[in-house]
Amino acid sequence: MYDPLDRDLDINSICLIDEERQKYKIAQSGELEGRVAVLSTLGLVHRFRYLGQTHFSHIILDEASQSEEIESLTPLALYASAETRVIIAGDPKQLGPIVLSDTLVNDPELRVDGTILKRLQSTEVFGGNSSLMVMLRETYHPHAALVEIISHVYYDNQLICHDPAKNCQFERSSIIGNRQSPILFVNVDGTEAIGADDNAKLYNEAEARALFEYLTRCMDMPSLQEDDVAVITPYNGQVANLRGLISNTFPLIEVDTVEHFQGAEKRVVLISTVRTTKLGFLEDPRRFCTAITHAKQLLIVIGNAKILALEPHMKIFLRHIYDIGGYEGINGTDFAKLLGVNE
Repeated sequence: MYDPLDRDLDINSICLIDEERQKYKIAQSGELEGRVAVLSTLGLVHRFRYLGQTHFSHIILDEASQSEEIESLTPLALYASAETRVIIAGDPKQLGPIVLSDTLVNDPELRVDGTILKRLQSTEVFGGNSSLMVMLRETYHPHAALVEIISHVYYDNQLICHDPAKNCQFERSSIIGNRQSPILFVNVDGTEAIGADDNAKLYNEAEARALFEYLTRCMDMPSLQEDDVAVITPYNGQVANLRGLISNTFPLIEVDTVEHFQGAEKRVVLISTVRTTKLGFLEDPRRFCTAITHAKQLLIVIGNAKILALEPHMKIFLRHIYDIGGYEGINGTDFAKLLGVNE
């Protein structure tokens, strides 16, 4: 029997498989009628529309903040009746769906990057009703210090930490200068450069070198494996730059943009923010929120404090960093002046 709490579950045991070809297959008419629960991606949900609108008592949409509204409406249109209970789960403060067409995103009559969660949240019926729109506040994976800063910056101090590892090995480690909190901001006064003919190819060599230095320190810890670590940056140019630096020494460490890490968690996360002239992608607070929430035990952010402080949420983040003394590459007086703090 399928146990949702079984982390060692063989996924094949709950999938339809073509035994002859040894491949996953699409359910055909008659193969789903007796099933208590059916799991599907939004892209394939139309393939079993023969079940009709009376088969399911409940429809649960998970990660609904990462799918376009029209995608989320598909299973509701096909399978929901007036009696169907619909549960929609997701985090509107995280990055939304990836839409590659500028026209579809920027045309006010189209805006296909909208989500069903955003629409419901904006309505009077759902937005102001705590019984219809519920915030799940308890977290079980990240370190308490990470939960505290994320909650303070993005979630109005509403998150509650149930930290499974009270004694984190990164606390007071040499990686972060023997500090208590496993969060470090490293100020780098580098220069952003364009590697091709558009902003998506931006990179920052100084930040890449600094990140590699801190990554090397992390990997000196015997208990840390390469697949425990993620390196995240907003720009494809910096992804390529970092992969070139890292791959020969640490080939199994994943380096990618924020979008490609949605949903994944790692013990250690290192972030290069790249920008030194303007915020660019970081103007959207959801991008940095999504990036830092991947960290479970240690977060290291490499960036230019002067530029990052221009974004309101980032400025709150940096102020928290200042308060806990979790910074390097900038002296306290200059950092306080930048943040408008009276030392």
